[in-house]
Amino acid sequence: MKTIKIIALIPLLTYCTSLNRQSKAELEHQTTGNTFVVQGQSQAYAYSTEERNYWLKSRASKTAKTQALGALATGEAESAVELARAALQKNPADISALSILASSLTVLKEYELAFYYADELEKVYPESALAANIKGLATMLKLKPRASDFALAKQYFRTAMERDSREIAAGLNLGYLELELGQHQSAQSIFEDVAQRSNKECLAATLGVGIASLRAGKPDIAKKALEEILAKNPNHPDALYHLALVYKNGYNNPEKARNYLTTLLKRTKIQNLAIKERASSTLRKMNGESPVKEREAIAQTESEDDALILQAGFKEE
Repeated sequence: MKTIKIIALIPLLTYCTSLNRQSKAELEHQTTGNTFVVQGQSQAYAYSTEERNYWLKSRASKTAKTQALGALATGEAESAVELARAALQKNPADISALSILASSLTVLKEYELAFYYADELEKVYPESALAANIKGLATMLKLKPRASDFALAKQYFRTAMERDSREIAAGLNLGYLELELGQHQSAQSIFEDVAQRSNKECLAATLGVGIASLRAGKPDIAKKALEEILAKNPNHPDALYHLALVYKNGYNNPEKARNYLTTLLKRTKIQNLAIKERASSTLRKMNGESPVKEREAIAQTESEDDALILQAGFKEE
């Protein structure tokens, strides 16, 4: 079981939608969700600088819930937890406060507590897709998960998708979990569903289609999905890398694969050093360089880039 890889790839709480500007009354009566993504050790936010400034201003609200939502939206999960708890002291059944607290605890990787508050959220809001998604994450990312835990996590993710036809995050979680468990055809179908739910605006879903179909031995579908991403974002690192793999493994066209790998490595706008290292390693292997030289090159790269921040995943533009 590829437990480590699953943990590195999947902790997606919400993704591919941005927070809309709403009135104070709307903020106080809605559940939070579809705000940010957590991948590996980093957080990538799916909204613009203008929207971020809006949520920063919300921190000045006199209402604890609004402040908590603003804190969560701007990456201050610890503050969001404190503010949400303050709101719950006044009303333990507050749907918004429970949603914010469960979400914030998930970001902080306090999975047992996140599960507890997601369960509390379901007691007052049984149809909460967010609660089911968080339960899935908490179950999947628990210490030393077993096969039965992954099966239960999949049930939670499917429940979240059934509860809300607009739910995207749970679908991405389910798709990547299926992918890592070797269920490539199932993963492809799930990612296609998520892509349709987002009107093909969610590049993470399209990327999932590309990766899953490549692993399922369908290079034509993979190529089409990855090219769709590059048409919207020519500097998308994962799309460039996996398109190289499509030509290398799917079409047995090493020259075309080298072109995409070289393009990825030369693009200065691409700051994802982790994917660049993978591309560099793949290119060296294709060129027949020895493992010793490869390790030396990686060590040299790590030394030179020691001051830079390694980002997991990607931020959609």
